Amino acid sequence: MERGLNIPHMSKDEFIQLMEKYRNGSATSRERSRFLAMVDEYGKELEMQLDEEMMDESIPLLGDADTGELIYANIQLDTIQHRTRSRLWFMRTTWARVAAAIVLLLASFAIYYTIDKSNDKIKETVVKNEPIILPGKTGAILTLADGTQVLLDSIKNGVVDNRDGIAATMRNGALVYEGEGKTSAFNTMSTPKGRQFQLRLPDGTKAWLNAASTIRYPTDFGTDKREVEMTGEVYFEVARDTRRPFRVKVQDRAAVDVLGTHFNVNAYEQEASLNTTLLEGIVRVNDNKTQMMLKPGQQCRISEQGNQVSDADIEKVMAWKNGNFNFNGTRLREAMRQLERWYDIEVVFEGRVPDIELFGELSRDITLNGMLQVLNDFDIHARIGEERRLIITP
Repeated sequence: MERGLNIPHMSKDEFIQLMEKYRNGSATSRERSRFLAMVDEYGKELEMQLDEEMMDESIPLLGDADTGELIYANIQLDTIQHRTRSRLWFMRTTWARVAAAIVLLLASFAIYYTIDKSNDKIKETVVKNEPIILPGKTGAILTLADGTQVLLDSIKNGVVDNRDGIAATMRNGALVYEGEGKTSAFNTMSTPKGRQFQLRLPDGTKAWLNAASTIRYPTDFGTDKREVEMTGEVYFEVARDTRRPFRVKVQDRAAVDVLGTHFNVNAYEQEASLNTTLLEGIVRVNDNKTQMMLKPGQQCRISEQGNQVSDADIEKVMAWKNGNFNFNGTRLREAMRQLERWYDIEVVFEGRVPDIELFGELSRDITLNGMLQVLNDFDIHARIGEERRLIITP
């Protein structure tokens, strides 16, 4: 019995051919509708059959992951609607996730097959039009008190530093401090563009650093207070300790005081405001002029135009930590700054900046090339140039 895709009224070769036309944009309106309807109706069956074929070692692995990302982006595009000409939607629906998974499974071994009508054979065609720019990943630089720097990108589980009774240990992708020291020294963790990292401080507080961020902290907090300094964006889950308040200093711009709580601080200098968002507990934000108390679900925005406390979009604020881009209500320039930090690129606007407001979300696992396809299909003219530049033109 022949194994393979079992699609009613369609052979495996016909499915691959239809998928290739869908990918390269040559499919007619009817063919696009047929492809999406088929994936919608037979998604689960296709996924199971493809999974079986992927386990078959006799099937060669062809193509590359980035090609799958392009089809993945196209699948997402067909699940959204234009609300107005000035808004961009690419919200992923439940069935689109299934469709994307199926197409990516197929893409991993047959993505660039094309049909040779002369001899009815399927041959591989690999196309390389531009450099592939991968998404960011886990990694950071640890700077010890004596100035020694340790690259944490590839270090597995084990002790990174051990002095004065304090051990800094890599454990399941996070740097963990344990022990009680006789003296305290200051360490600094920094994430370059294209990196993010998790840290557990000596008191048990957890901190997640977004790309292009830093946190400076003592290896032992002492008996009366806990204080750290940060730049960029960091999410904290503070260990409760009523005897030792926890303070986050954001350069000379603000300070956040807590006892035990969960909150996020976005303090990128390129952004218009410094935002503190509270998920649990109570925090007090001090900008050297006024003090503001936050309740769970609220956000404090500090800017040159003044300070404001309002209800927060928690899902949007925490998207980066949860592995997503959430662009709901985001202007194009702000979205491009997020891409700069995550992909370690420079975005260059040639001419007028499109006045576009974005809505929707995407996984941060998508390559820049896949993101490029999303932008271009919505008439945001973008291309990858030399020296890791993303060029936007009118």
